[in-house]
Amino acid sequence: MFFIDSDITIVRNWRFFEIWVYHGVALGADVNFEGMSINHPMRGYWRTLLKEIQRPIREISGYANSGFVGVTKEHIELIEVWNEAIHTYAKHRGGYTIRPRADQDFGFFTIDQDLLNAAIMGCDIPISLAGKEAMSLNGRVGWMLHSLGPKKPWHGAYLKDLILKGKKLGIGVDSFLEHTSEPIRVFAPFSRGVAKFEAAFTKFLSRILSAN
Repeated sequence: MFFIDSDITIVRNWRFFEIWVYHGVALGADVNFEGMSINHPMRGYWRTLLKEIQRPIREISGYANSGFVGVTKEHIELIEVWNEAIHTYAKHRGGYTIRPRADQDFGFFTIDQDLLNAAIMGCDIPISLAGKEAMSLNGRVGWMLHSLGPKKPWHGAYLKDLILKGKKLGIGVDSFLEHTSEPIRVFAPFSRGVAKFEAAFTKFLSRILSAN
């Protein structure tokens, strides 16, 4: 079973992911906290929550992005612990909002994602955590392309963003547009053609501006 955020484009052959998930729960490092140590202060808050839901605690380093999670049925325990942690913490804070509140959520940066990493501490199953290369967060095309931030490839306006904001074409735009015709057609053929032309022209103009 795989959960994949809507702003992720799969680049590698799908068979790669089917094999990966049998090495352990398939996860990719986040752009923040990639090398989170076992003694990171946020983990102290997570340990308290895990004790409350009576989970054993293992010491493990690293920090996963919750935009991609691959599990087999043998490792479904992680999803169950994650679910329990989310509901338990929501009772404490009175809701399920993702963004932490400065006056109470001291051990959290992005709550659902932090609780995934807490759940990893709270179950003894194999984890296969790849680095930033998994989601192309190192600036190079990897196995997936994760378009972080509020502006997504499908929002378009590539040329406008370059001219008015100096924003270059995101690394995930080309791959996103290449995968909009199949297996699910996202745009009408004409709209897709216009978007691809705009992206290509934006990239060309960006090179010219960078050279000057």
